Amino acid sequence: MASVTNSPNSRHILQFYDQNGERRSVRLGKMSKKSAEAIGDKVEELVGLQSAKLPIDRELGNWINGLSDSLHEKFV
Repeated sequence: MASVTNSPNSRHILQFYDQNGERRSVRLGKMSKKSAEAIGDKVEELVGLQSAKLPIDRELGNWINGLSDSLHEKFV
């Protein structure tokens, strides 16, 4: 399960467990809490698919391709 925590100045940190059960933290930067939670939902979906060794659907693939370069690097 992904969780979003607030840091000063509306900056958010996403914490989640990867497919190996390791806890990960990604600094999302300055954005609304709603946007940060939406990213958390997508990350949860991605980790679930990876854990089950299922393919990524088109919608999730398009979301990943639409990420900014800096955010994409943080998840890689």
